[in-house]
Amino acid sequence: MNSKGTILLDVLASLFVCLLISTLLIPMLTKISGSTKDADIKITGMHLLYEQLKNDATLVSPIEVFIHRKGNDYIFSLQNYSENPTYVEGCIEYVDSKNQQQKLCDITPKK
Repeated sequence: MNSKGTILLDVLASLFVCLLISTLLIPMLTKISGSTKDADIKITGMHLLYEQLKNDATLVSPIEVFIHRKGNDYIFSLQNYSENPTYVEGCIEYVDSKNQQQKLCDITPKK
């Protein structure tokens, strides 16, 4: 009995299934990778924001500081909080992996 035809058919079917699975998985893995990078950039930005707020909460005049950390550029700005003069507002801006401008802000009492 000749079984070479069925073996070839089984190999082609398994190859097709592998290609189909990889076609479905590659976009998901790319999306997960981008989300992970965005989360890392955001967490670094939050750490920088709170670090700068802790250090610079004695505001005399508005400031703007450029920070380069982990291959990304951040812009930290500090100004008097408009709704309550005993507070300062700090914001940090950065660009995420999708090239969209992001901004995180928080307030803290003046020292």
